[in-house]
Amino acid sequence: MPFEGKRLSLNIRQRADLEEIARSRSLPVGFVLRAKIVRMLGDGASYAAVKVKLDTSATTISRWKKRHGFAYKRNGTLSLCAEHQDGRGAW
Repeated sequence: MPFEGKRLSLNIRQRADLEEIARSRSLPVGFVLRAKIVRMLGDGASYAAVKVKLDTSATTISRWKKRHGFAYKRNGTLSLCAEHQDGRGAW
């Protein structure tokens, strides 16, 4: 059985932010992909469903799920941009 992990919960504001980003045609494609991953997980999609629909890996899904939760807990606003950590460059 594939690993699914704890379900990601999104509030109304977060969901609206993610929807807006996911529909964007002017934002960087990586940023849009991150929004789509988090939005699908918030809708209850499995890792397998996200992998197939977005043509990505479980590692990428897990990474953005974890970072999304941390970003919202930290400052309450949307933060899907690559950030610097420990001087190692962008994530």
